[in-house]
Amino acid sequence: MPYVKQERRKLLDECVNNASKIKARMMLWVDDLLVYMSGKSEVFVFMDNSIIPLAKYMRKNVKPNGDINYFLFKFAKYHIKPSYNNYKNYMGAIYEAIERTIDRKYKNEYREAAEWVRIKLLTPYEENKLIENGDL
Repeated sequence: MPYVKQERRKLLDECVNNASKIKARMMLWVDDLLVYMSGKSEVFVFMDNSIIPLAKYMRKNVKPNGDINYFLFKFAKYHIKPSYNNYKNYMGAIYEAIERTIDRKYKNEYREAAEWVRIKLLTPYEENKLIENGDL
C-alpha cells in the first residue's frame, strides 16, 4: 500500500470520519462514490443525499496516488464490522466500481485497495476463525 504522508492524512481522515456518519447502504454508496470520483458519472444513486457534499469534496481533493487506497482501507479497518461477509461485500463494492470505471489509474488504485483489505483485514480474520473453529 502506498503510504500517505502525515500532512495528507488529516484531510483523508476527515473524509473517512464523514463517510462513517452516512446512513446509506454502505455497499451502494461505496460503488457510486468511487465511480463519481473517477469522473465517469455525474449522477448520484446514493440512498442518502448526505454523501453528495462528501463525494464532491473527495472528487476535488482525493487523488488516485495512494489517497483512495488510504481512504478505502482506513474506512474498512475502523468502520466495517469484522466478519467474512462484511469484508467480502466491501471488497465487492470496490470491484463493482472497477467494472464501471474506464480510467485505468482508478482501476489500479481500487484493485490495490481491495487487495489490501483482503491481505490486512480478511485474511487475519479468517485465520483467527480457523483457530477458533478448526480446519475443514
